[in-house]
Amino acid sequence: MHTIDATIRGPHCLLVIDMDHDGDIDAASCAKDDRVAAWFENDGQGGFTTHVVGRNQAAYDIRAVDMEGDGDLDLLIAGQSSNNVVWYESIGGDFQVPGDCNQDAALNVSDVVCTLLVLFSSVRESLPCGDGTETHPGNVALMDWQPDGSIDISDAVGMIGFVFGTESAHPLAAPGAPTTECVTVPGCGASNSICP
Repeated sequence: MHTIDATIRGPHCLLVIDMDHDGDIDAASCAKDDRVAAWFENDGQGGFTTHVVGRNQAAYDIRAVDMEGDGDLDLLIAGQSSNNVVWYESIGGDFQVPGDCNQDAALNVSDVVCTLLVLFSSVRESLPCGDGTETHPGNVALMDWQPDGSIDISDAVGMIGFVFGTESAHPLAAPGAPTTECVTVPGCGASNSICP
C-alpha cells in the first residue's frame, strides 16, 4: 500500500488523470468532511504533492474538463453539503503565493518593492508569468491585489496595507496562510512554479 495523502478526511471521489500534462498520472479528489478539494501531483516516481484548490467544498463528485479550450484542465466540483457547483480554472497552471512578485515563495515587504520597481523603474523588472510583462493575464492574476484587471499603484498600496496589517489579503490567497501557501494562479503555466 502507498499512501498519497493521509490528512484529508472523508474523500468521496477519485479522479485519475494527467492534470499537469507532464506524462505521469496525477489524482484529484474532494473531501466532504474536510470540505477540501485537491489534486495530487505525481513526481513520476510515485511521490505525490498535495495542491489544495478549494476550501468549503463539502462535495461528493469531481471532474476534470478543459472548460475554455485553452489546453489546461479545469476542475468542476458538485458540492452536496456546500450547495454549489464550482469551477476551478486552469489547474495545470503555476502554483504561486499570490502577490509574490520576487519569487521567494513568501509574501512580504520585498514584494511591495518588486511591484513598485515593475511599475516605476526605468530598468523594467520581469514578472514570473508568461512574457514577464504587467499586462500578461497570469501576472495580472498574481499581482492584481485590488482586482480591477490591471497591475497599478492601487495594488502596491493594498499589498502595503496587508503586510502592515490594515488591509485584506489578495483575492486568490489561501485562508489561514495568505503569505506562504501556494495556490493555482490561472494563466501562469506550469513550467515556472516556485512551489513544491
